[in-house]
Amino acid sequence: LEWVGMEGIALPIRLAGADPAAPLLVPATVDVAVDLADADARGIHMSRLYLLLQESLASEALSAPALR
Repeated sequence: LEWVGMEGIALPIRLAGADPAAPLLVPATVDVAVDLADADARGIHMSRLYLLLQESLASEALSAPALR
């Protein structure tokens, strides 16, 4: 397998609003995948991908650096 992941994950995304002290949380659908091109790679637990998304998207306003 070269790419593994999950599709259609329902998560809130934090957006910067007019008031920086009160960001907006909006519902979103997220897809996430990782490259497993290394034949020696053992894989990844999908729960790690979900937890990383949950922590980052809900705690930091969406931006290009946040997506990296």
